[in-house]
Amino acid sequence: MNALLDADRMTALLDAIRQNPDVRWKSGRAVRALRAAGHHPISPNTASHYLQQLAAAGHLIRHEQLGVRWYEVTRKTGGASRA
Repeated sequence: MNALLDADRMTALLDAIRQNPDVRWKSGRAVRALRAAGHHPISPNTASHYLQQLAAAGHLIRHEQLGVRWYEVTRKTGGASRA
C-alpha cells in the first residue's frame, strides 16, 4: 500500500468518524464512509486495518464481544478512559 494514500484515507475516515461519533464503527461502515469520500477501491479488510491503526494511534477505542469488534471515538474526559 502507498503510505501517502493510506494517510489520506485514514484522515478521511477519521473525519467521517468525528462527524458521527455516537455510532459503532465497524469495517462495513468505514467502507461506506471512505467510498462516499471518493476513495475506491476499499475492501472491508483494508477498512478494518485503518480502524486498527486509528485505534493504535489513540483516536479510537476498540471494543470486542463474542463474534463482533467495533470502534468508538476516544473521549477526552479527564477521568479514566472506557475500555
